[in-house]
Amino acid sequence: MKRLYYANASDTPPLPPKNPSYGYPQDGDRSLNRLPTTLGSYWHHMITEEFMNVIEGAGIEPDENNLHQLADIFEDFRQRAFKAEGFAGDAQDWANKAKEFAEAAQAEADSKVAQVREAGETQVAAVNAATAASREEIEQKTAELEEKLQTLIAALDAKGGEQVNLVKLQAQEILDAIQLSKNQVEELVNSAGYSMRWLTDAHEGTNLTAALTPNANAKVGDHIINSSGEVFELTELKGTEIVLGPCLAVFGDVGPMGPAPEISIEVSMLDSGARPEVERGGPDESPHFNFKIPKGDKGDPFVYSDFTAEQLQALKGPKGDKGDPLTFGDLTEEQKAELKGEKGDKGDPGEAADVSNLVPRTGNRGSLAGYQDTPTQEASAEKVYTVGKDSPDIFDFGGIGAIGTTDISSDDAASWIKVARLTSVSPQIVVGAGWSFVGGEAPTLETGGVLVFFKCNAKGYINYLSLTA
Repeated sequence: MKRLYYANASDTPPLPPKNPSYGYPQDGDRSLNRLPTTLGSYWHHMITEEFMNVIEGAGIEPDENNLHQLADIFEDFRQRAFKAEGFAGDAQDWANKAKEFAEAAQAEADSKVAQVREAGETQVAAVNAATAASREEIEQKTAELEEKLQTLIAALDAKGGEQVNLVKLQAQEILDAIQLSKNQVEELVNSAGYSMRWLTDAHEGTNLTAALTPNANAKVGDHIINSSGEVFELTELKGTEIVLGPCLAVFGDVGPMGPAPEISIEVSMLDSGARPEVERGGPDESPHFNFKIPKGDKGDPFVYSDFTAEQLQALKGPKGDKGDPLTFGDLTEEQKAELKGEKGDKGDPGEAADVSNLVPRTGNRGSLAGYQDTPTQEASAEKVYTVGKDSPDIFDFGGIGAIGTTDISSDDAASWIKVARLTSVSPQIVVGAGWSFVGGEAPTLETGGVLVFFKCNAKGYINYLSLTA
């Protein structure tokens, strides 16, 4: 499509009318001396510019020989919308799967925390058991040594005399051995230590040793856990007090799951052949995902047969004023020259021609020039009846389809005239390249009207005669 007109176009766009008439078009009423609605140049300018802005906005060069540029744009938009809808559905599926993975990971973390806590309780129980066994061993060895000492003292009393000093010496050695044994066992117990202890209100800084469980033999490096699951390291011993460092970790029950995020999705198009991208933005509570998708291959162009009957009806514009018929005086000198054929060579005069077999100018002319007693041609919603050199000279046209012509360059006949009488519902007109309407605008067809198709060399003209006008 381009800013193309039959004649007398301006170099500058028209201005809006000074006294515009807003509302809807009407046909006028002669009995009331009311004129029909006048469209004017600015109305045509508005319609043309609207279409041009759509075509140029889509990055397409307007072409007066391409009458389906708008259809190509709409089809491309439809294909993009279809693909965008599919990508949006896939994105929602990905979001649902991500949520499932997060819930599974949370459950796995809960299980690991429970295992760690159970292992810590088992370890503390083992240390307590080892401490009790050590103390029992101390008491057992002490009892054995004391029993030996009593036996020796009894023997000393029985022997008396010279042996007293020797026995006392031996008894002292035994007592020393008892003390040494106690010290060794106590040191062994103290060196055992604990890797994990409990302190209900443990916190960073100074805490009371008595509140530990167990509270005996605490040493630097022990780990303390409180009722909230916080773990601290024992960094210093101060008599009845201990000093804890900062919190190292937290083990405890997992809190309730927060609300599901409000996910928003956007789909934008990239140039064809580009790599797809996913861009994330927004906070965790309301993340925004932008799926950048490359354009797909261009689909088949939108053709006339793709229109429904309702869409074809909607494409009609308001009926314009009827123009004056084209006369010979309206043609330019160049157009008049084109109507003339080349002058043939002058032949030698011969015998008189035999006119006995000439086809009559009126009546039934047989199959010559496609004339068959005014036949009826029909079309349907899926078919366009094409008027050409082989069409009847005069024919009736019926049906709900379209009537039209092929491109002027595809018809090799020098010239012809065909007349179509519209006998039923009004059809659409599909005009090929090289044809134009008398008056410059496509008419609104009515039942009972007549279409005249005039082909002359490389030009074609269509005139409409309304029997109701």
